[in-house]
Amino acid sequence: VESGNHGIWHANNHGSVSWLGFAQAIAYISKSRGKVFEPQGDPSESILRPKNSSLAAANIEGISGELAWQFALERYLREKGVA
Repeated sequence: VESGNHGIWHANNHGSVSWLGFAQAIAYISKSRGKVFEPQGDPSESILRPKNSSLAAANIEGISGELAWQFALERYLREKGVA
């Protein structure tokens, strides 16, 4: 990339999702018979997590995938023979 910026860049597809939503999407797309359970109890008491850990692609528009994450996930799982 000829932008003059250096370092490690993380790119992502459009949209955002929680880890729970991501797991649920994988189970749905792969037609898994397993169940994805929501965490029990108050997560703030057991695990320290940021309120929002979404990747933002604002600085790399035109470089990051323009495909919604759901379609990219489905394509990936299909390529791996899971969907």
